[in-house]
Amino acid sequence: MPSLQIAAYSAYAKAFIRPKFSGNGTVAGLRRMAASMDAWAPRVKVVPVPLAHCEAEWIATSHATSDRVMLYLPGGGFIMRTPRMHRYLAATLARVARARAQVVFYRLAPEHPFPAGLEDALAAYERLLDEGIDPARIVVGGDSAGGALTLSMLLALRDAGRPLPAGAFGLSASADLRRWSKRGTAPGAPPDVMFPDTANVAVDTLVYVAGDEDMLEDPLVSPALGNFRGLPPLFLQAGSEETLCYDAREVARRASAAGVDVQLEIWEKMPHVWHAMRAPESDRAIAHVGDFVRRCCP
Repeated sequence: MPSLQIAAYSAYAKAFIRPKFSGNGTVAGLRRMAASMDAWAPRVKVVPVPLAHCEAEWIATSHATSDRVMLYLPGGGFIMRTPRMHRYLAATLARVARARAQVVFYRLAPEHPFPAGLEDALAAYERLLDEGIDPARIVVGGDSAGGALTLSMLLALRDAGRPLPAGAFGLSASADLRRWSKRGTAPGAPPDVMFPDTANVAVDTLVYVAGDEDMLEDPLVSPALGNFRGLPPLFLQAGSEETLCYDAREVARRASAAGVDVQLEIWEKMPHVWHAMRAPESDRAIAHVGDFVRRCCP
């Protein structure tokens, strides 16, 4: 049975968040909802990082005991931002992983559709390399849309012949964006307490690709469709109570077939990105992520 904290959050998500993704929801409405939720997150000290087109921040923490670096890409459906919540999540991950963490607040659609967000993530990674950080000491990760961008980054870096990080992780990664279009949901996906059962969500994923539905077939948009040959170790977590557990299973299947060291965890009765909740299950899941980061960068 899930903890009281998770059960309460799932009930809240079903009653108040899920309706925002159906009916007459708008980007502006979703952003207002995200801002109201974000206001409750704890504050974390940060150090700004100058990037050409977006904001990034080092999490100010004294917990890093090695030179390992975690580059974190926050979720938000490519359209929303919850900076306080994601700073806190990144700080918690960094403390457990004993790593320095940098959060990249990449540009959002519809103002900046694909490939703007991916370009920002790649630019942040290249800046770390320019600063002399060994790619073997970097792990890239993210949740939801940020998890998708993490996987897209790996594909883009490999195809460009650039040095790859030591590993990557995705938390409830939205890796197959076709599900949110007219092309339908994935087979075998469970009911979700946060997202509608139908593909006709109010804020269409098409805003991310500027209305070009064919772009959803591009592996840099839907990385679950990619060829994972030659990628570094991957660690994936998803909840059994979220539609996106299908994405995690498909990425793990394709990565394993390509010879990638991939570890998949499906957590029973957990909702989308439960890691951000202050709950026992969140602590345990984050501990597993920390173990993975330390294994990639001993």
